[in-house]
Amino acid sequence: MRNPHARGWEAWNPTDSRRSVSSDSGVVEVWHEVTALEGQLVTFETTTRYADTGRVEVDTDVLRFRDGPALHTSLVSAGFAVDQVHGNWDGTPATKWSRELIVTATQTERPPAERPGTGPAARPGVPGSAAFARTLTA
Repeated sequence: MRNPHARGWEAWNPTDSRRSVSSDSGVVEVWHEVTALEGQLVTFETTTRYADTGRVEVDTDVLRFRDGPALHTSLVSAGFAVDQVHGNWDGTPATKWSRELIVTATQTERPPAERPGTGPAARPGVPGSAAFARTLTA
């Protein structure tokens, strides 16, 4: 998960994010550009330009930036216990300014929506529902 306190999206512009990589298709130039910020949601475009052909592809994505306490609350509501939070994939401790929050969690119980007699499991936006738990990966 990306940490909102690190404000990583501020570097998602054609100047700071542009890079060239070699691929099976030849040299490819790639960059990102933020197109909207709305609360926790960052909308951005990824532009890919193929040097050999000049072909350009633009993809739009939306990421939700949630802080550690919000993620912790969601996981507990979905029946998980947070085991560890790292600040990078190398296992370094998380700080407020870590660009990533890598969470390991253990399921402690079935979420309320999956317990017998508690209603449908697909209730978007309702804490404890299976649909809400799936939003944690967004």
